[in-house]
Amino acid sequence: MARTFLTMEIKTTPPSPHPFTDSGFVGFKEDAFPSNLLENENTLLQWRDQMKKRFNKCEFAQQIFMFLTKPYRMVFLKYAEPYLSQKDLSEILSDVLSLNRYWTVLAEKSIATTTCRKTMTKVKVT
Repeated sequence: MARTFLTMEIKTTPPSPHPFTDSGFVGFKEDAFPSNLLENENTLLQWRDQMKKRFNKCEFAQQIFMFLTKPYRMVFLKYAEPYLSQKDLSEILSDVLSLNRYWTVLAEKSIATTTCRKTMTKVKVT
């Protein structure tokens, strides 16, 4: 399923142009600068080959799942679910819930800190 998603066309519109990249630019170890996937077919093919090698190294389904960009994760699960064992699906969903809790706590702390700072700047010391 991951290889099928990898062959999807890269869009030029945000928020996420492709299931495995948040932008049309990617970096390769041998290049000092990012390469544009939209401008060069060879770059796109090289990137897809690199991603396939990464998939092949994965021992667990959740490792592939973590390569996906956030907007595509649940869609991927919808299509991959028939091919996943109950154990793999449970582990992926558990990771998703843990990540969501983590980001929620982080966001709450950030909001609290910002609110506290704004309040402190409004207080006049006499």
